[in-house]
Amino acid sequence: MKPTIQINLPINNVIELFMDKNNFKEWKKDFISYEHISGIPGEAGAVTKLVYKRPTMFETIVSKKLPGEIVEMYEHKQGEKTTMVHKSTYHFKFLSEKSTLLEVDMEIIKVNGFMLKLIMTLMFGPGKKYAQEQLNKFKVFAENTAP
Repeated sequence: MKPTIQINLPINNVIELFMDKNNFKEWKKDFISYEHISGIPGEAGAVTKLVYKRPTMFETIVSKKLPGEIVEMYEHKQGEKTTMVHKSTYHFKFLSEKSTLLEVDMEIIKVNGFMLKLIMTLMFGPGKKYAQEQLNKFKVFAENTAP
């Protein structure tokens, strides 16, 4: 199962709402704030600090080939220690003038610590469910926000 959602908006509207970090509080669970660290915001190479209730993540845009896809790497930190690194590839697919498919490929690159590795192995299914819930929230937000 790959987290996927059909959003009843044109692809450009979906991308614009998805990429705007000012919207994250509306659809990302436990999101608190963000801080641009380096690079041109929203472009390949940009690094942004994302603060959630538990982890802090550093997002790096690896590649940006819009309107088709964007690839981002996330470094999860607890204090100064990196606990995990994962990569997400977001695919935006044109379905019609008023409909877009958003699909997410997720890959865990690195997990530090035996217990965390064990937890991540056990949480693979719930992790995908969590990602699907986030897409569902994004759909509601996007469809209720767009003109």
